[in-house]
Amino acid sequence: MFYTLHRMVKWSFVLFALAGLYWLYQQREALEPAWVWYDVYQNGGIERTEPLPAIRGEGIGVLDGHSFQMKSHGGIYVVRLTGFDLPSPPVSNHEAKLERERREVLNKFIVGKQLRVEVTYSNLNSLLGIVEAGGTNLNTYYVANGLSHFNREYVKTVPRGLQYRFFSAARARDKKNLLAMRSE
Repeated sequence: MFYTLHRMVKWSFVLFALAGLYWLYQQREALEPAWVWYDVYQNGGIERTEPLPAIRGEGIGVLDGHSFQMKSHGGIYVVRLTGFDLPSPPVSNHEAKLERERREVLNKFIVGKQLRVEVTYSNLNSLLGIVEAGGTNLNTYYVANGLSHFNREYVKTVPRGLQYRFFSAARARDKKNLLAMRSE
């Protein structure tokens, strides 16, 4: 009798633990920020909190899908979006189509608009940075919409809050791609 009761209690605890794991699985969206912070930690960015130097200006023209010209403080700067691999030649048809889309996006957000660039690297009149135009972070926009290949190594030196945005956008893109594959 005692042995049977002991077994029933043991199995009820096992079932309770399984029900708890199932509940956690269903609440996985609530744990998403923890996974993103883990990505930031893995990338070595948890300690970095100092803000990046910023420059403001007006977008003049688009050079390619990742670069544009900006006028600021009487000078003209060439700005490239940080965090992305450039496509290597020969360029496939898919990559050429993405390049056209990137140029259209930059044209829409950049030309004639006020911009804020958080500089990750500078050399004379060339800047590598995180670009904000009209409240939209273009770097994370590219990541979230799959317009360019995100390379986590290129954002190791940026503050943790900006890294969080990059990794969060990458997770959103992956989730969107997964949903698109399931619906097909």
